[in-house]
Amino acid sequence: MELSEYLDQTIENLAAAKAVNIATEMHRAIELAVEVIQNNKLIIVAGNGGSMSDAQHLSGELVNFFTRQHRAFPVLTLGVNSAVSTAWANDYEFSDQFAREFSAYSKLCGMLLVFTTSGRSENINRLIEVAKIENIPSVAFTSESAVANFKFPPDILISPNVRNTSRIQEIHVNLMHFFCQEIENLVEER
Repeated sequence: MELSEYLDQTIENLAAAKAVNIATEMHRAIELAVEVIQNNKLIIVAGNGGSMSDAQHLSGELVNFFTRQHRAFPVLTLGVNSAVSTAWANDYEFSDQFAREFSAYSKLCGMLLVFTTSGRSENINRLIEVAKIENIPSVAFTSESAVANFKFPPDILISPNVRNTSRIQEIHVNLMHFFCQEIENLVEER
């Protein structure tokens, strides 16, 4: 494949991400995140593999800053405390790893945000279930084909119609950057 062909496919996928439902859901997620930050609550983020990298990326942008300097926003990525995550996964069950760690912070949490390209990850589904039990709103950066795979559908679904995992992740990075930029523009400094 030529670079130009690859980039053409990327442009097509980005154009598909301009769908009305994605814009509506994205703005709902941004409004929720701004409210959570202004109420000094925690945004908890999770994902597996490349989606874990996206979760950490989002945390880094908002705790530090992306497009403008601001106070550190309260964002925490699950799974980065390796002693916690590996001990639980080893001694109990990997599928409960995120849910267990989430329960340590849930009283401080105002929003759960997950990255998943498939919607099939058991540890993500159990995490969303715990958030629902605790009445914490959840947001998923996912794909249109993954929506049917959620056992406990998130409250807000940002789901472009892209099928290939690497391409979904490309779109997620672009959407995540917009998400971070808009939060920075809308959060009132105190």
